[in-house]
Formats: sequence, C-alpha cells, structure tokens
Amino acid sequence: MAIEVEAAGQVDEFIRVLKRRIWWIIVPLCVIGSLGTFYAVIVPKKYVSECKVIIRDLGDDAGEFGRNTAEAEGQVAKEELTSETRIEKVLAGLSSTWGEFQGLNGPDKEEFIEDKILPSLQVSVASSGRNSARRTGTISFAHTDQSKAQEFLKALTAAWHQEVLDRAEGQKEGLR
Repeated sequence: MAIEVEAAGQVDEFIRVLKRRIWWIIVPLCVIGSLGTFYAVIVPKKYVSECKVIIRDLGDDAGEFGRNTAEAEGQVAKEELTSETRIEKVLAGLSSTWGEFQGLNGPDKEEFIEDKILPSLQVSVASSGRNSARRTGTISFAHTDQSKAQEFLKALTAAWHQEVLDRAEGQKEGLR
C-alpha cells in the first residue's frame, strides 16, 4: 500500500522559516527601540514661545489700499528683531534670569548670542496683497527653560514695539 504524504502548506513553511530566523527581527527592533529611548531621555525638551504681530504703516496716508510700505516694514522688522545689538540690550535688561549672559565680556556675548539665541529665534513675515498696508509676522523663540523662553520673547517684542511707536511718533513730530 502506498502512503501519500501531503506537502506542508506555504503558511506552515513560512512560520518554520520565521521561527529559525526570529533573531533577525528581534535584534533590530531592540536596537532601534533602545536608541529611540536613549534619544528621548538624553535630549532636553525645548519649549517654544510664539507670538504674532501685525506690521503696518503708521503714517497718515496708510490704509487698506494705501502705499505698500508693510512689505518694507516687514523686512525691517525681521532684521531688527534678529539684530545682535537689540538682543544684547534685551538680555542685559533680563539680568535676573539670564545670569549666564551677564558675566560675559564683549566677544563672549557675541558668541553666546550667535550660538545660543539666534538659532532659536525665528521671525517670519507672511506675504499679503499688493496694495495692503498690513502684514502678519510670527516671532518664535525656543529654549530648554520654559520661563526663559516666554520672558525673552515678551521682552524682545516689547522693546521692538516701543521702538516702532517712538519712531512713528518722531516722524509725526517731524511733519508738524
């Protein structure tokens, strides 16, 4: 009598191969998981503070369809907010929480600003219509200390707002 043996199904064969090569799956998963956990634990969290501002011309002839000075003001704002002198002035005013900046001399202050502040400070100005006298700008600052991120951004925008308002007031005084 002949005995007929059924061949193993494809699924059974696949499971047997998978059991023999299980380490090819487990080892990479463990390595990737441990690297991800290591990165999440070691790299510090960054808190991002963000504010939006409206940039517009404060002149008398500015309006919704007035001259397009908002574009120029937006570019000036971007350069003013990221200027090292303004940042140094703001950090000097925040002496209570930014103690690591206060003990530095001239070149070290510049290096601190270039290495630690400017890469974390982002200023973007959205485009607007051709004749629009208003633009929206976004200013954001990231830091590992939540209170420092908020405090620096508030001080920076307050100093900039005051300077813009003083400049507009000076222009009105000059026209009188």
